Amino acid sequence: MWNGDGNHAVLTKDGVAFIHLAAAVSLFVDPPTILVRPQSQQVKAGGIASFFCTAQGAPPPQIHWRKNGKRISRTLQITNSISSDQAKYECVANNSVGTEYSKSTLLYVKVRRVAPSFSIPPPTLSEVTLGASLNLNCVAVGAPMPVVQWRKYPATDIMPDDNLPVGKNVLYLTDIQESANYTCTASSPIGVIHATSMVKVQSLPGPPENIQVSDITATSVKLSWSYKGPDELQYYVIQHKPKQANQPFTEISGITTMYYHVRGLSPYTEYELYVIAVNHIGRGPPSAPVTVTTGETSQ
Repeated sequence: MWNGDGNHAVLTKDGVAFIHLAAAVSLFVDPPTILVRPQSQQVKAGGIASFFCTAQGAPPPQIHWRKNGKRISRTLQITNSISSDQAKYECVANNSVGTEYSKSTLLYVKVRRVAPSFSIPPPTLSEVTLGASLNLNCVAVGAPMPVVQWRKYPATDIMPDDNLPVGKNVLYLTDIQESANYTCTASSPIGVIHATSMVKVQSLPGPPENIQVSDITATSVKLSWSYKGPDELQYYVIQHKPKQANQPFTEISGITTMYYHVRGLSPYTEYELYVIAVNHIGRGPPSAPVTVTTGETSQ
């Protein structure tokens, strides 16, 4: 049997005494202590940020890092820093005895901030024919890069806000039926800019209206009219002939006013007259006809 003070024992066997020494084994343990704590840093966007942390303890502690309270890695070196890397970082040392946390340290990523500007603005005016297609390009730059959006006047968004492209937006128009203004907007946290592009449908002019006859003589009459279309006209044309005659119309072209004295008519004859507007595309439809009978004798 064992008998003793824990450091040795006396064992008797067949009257012979043996001394057995028990070695006392002592195990040393110590919770982690952080020796080198990470320091806050500021880097430019695209730069490298390295955080250092060392700790001692028994058994030797393991070190890992937390970003905004969430565990991320055992070592912490950030290359090509971006704005989303800006956060609070914390060193954690732990072993079987305990855990120690460093104070949170801040990484500040310095991002170059530039207000939006158009590198390729949309054209101020685009003229197309009826039913044509057109692509409008709008490119903007800045830091951070702006999102680019198109709106149709007065305030119709052409694409949803949650699907806006960054930097460049191409507006594809097909089967254009009417003239309209389209506004390209580039926006970022720094600012908002706008550029408006007018899409103008080129079409033949409409007919002149309100044809009036005055100053009737045997050989001449005065015609006056109005025109309400938005088109830029080049000139007007007057067509006339005796109403009952089977002959082609006589044509007077190049009229730049909205009145004209038609001369060289036959006395006491009923005439049929039309006015036609002309733009750079061509002639529009004729006005409603007007009839007039000249006087009996020339003046």
